[in-house]
Amino acid sequence: MSSFDGNVLPKIATLGKLIGSGRQMREVFELIERSAASKASVLISGESGTGKELVATSIHELGLRAQKPLIALNCGAFPSSMIEALLFGHERGAFTGALESRAGFFEQAHGGTLFLDEIGELPLELQTRLLRTLETGKIRRIGGQHEITIDIRLLSATHRDLFQMIDEGTFRADLFYRIFVVPIYLPPLRNRKEDIEVLSKILLLELTKHTIRTPTLLPCALEKLEAYEWPGNVRELKNTLERSVLLHPRNELRAEHIKIISAPRPKKYKSLLLQLERATLAASVQKHEGNRSQMAKELGIPRSTLATKMKKHALFK
Repeated sequence: MSSFDGNVLPKIATLGKLIGSGRQMREVFELIERSAASKASVLISGESGTGKELVATSIHELGLRAQKPLIALNCGAFPSSMIEALLFGHERGAFTGALESRAGFFEQAHGGTLFLDEIGELPLELQTRLLRTLETGKIRRIGGQHEITIDIRLLSATHRDLFQMIDEGTFRADLFYRIFVVPIYLPPLRNRKEDIEVLSKILLLELTKHTIRTPTLLPCALEKLEAYEWPGNVRELKNTLERSVLLHPRNELRAEHIKIISAPRPKKYKSLLLQLERATLAASVQKHEGNRSQMAKELGIPRSTLATKMKKHALFK
């Protein structure tokens, strides 16, 4: 194991801002290059912080639509009503505050690429409208009277298990198979620790590009980085290195200079949520004497989702 001397990079593969030195990332790069040459929809999956947006950007920039717009929307960052207006646009007076007509992201991405990040967060009613748009190639603005033809390539990304969501009734199966033409899976950083050395090297170069020199990462520091599980993936690695450089502006980074701030483990919270979910369901069973239609209405979930949750908690009536 060698330290970084500021000059030598390990043998790596890069694609845009994506970096890897191992087999898994080279396979990802190959999938990106193949999918870029087609018009097929791509579903990028992986944990938060693995670089899903970078994959989408690379596919667009390598593809036939590279000179056209790339429009991105994080479906988990806005309420349902706002997502609809952002995607489909609206006419003047369509709702309170709509003082002028506005083109949505579908229209803005015409001829180019639309990237829907965290598509698993899209509400069911918008999943239906998205599916219709993909099938017909037409949209209608909110408050609009006429359909507008659009030509876009759709790239989607998620950190959720969409198969499980289909079973729970929270994601449409027909939409899934429409977007799941080319699947690209980004492995978590803990499963490709052979990349930590080269990632750290390049991240340090990026973080210190406006300083006199890049600090050397000593073997003991690299061992500490490689021993950690990185639940926040590359994003967490970058934040850790940036913190280390700022707090220890030296020519060398040692193990004691690497301050890893671990996020709270989610297991306790998940356990608590499961307990609360079971208690809520049990109370609803008792209140409605097991009438699933009334229970689903009260809880605001589809009957199929209710059935799945009741089976999970062994609550039968």
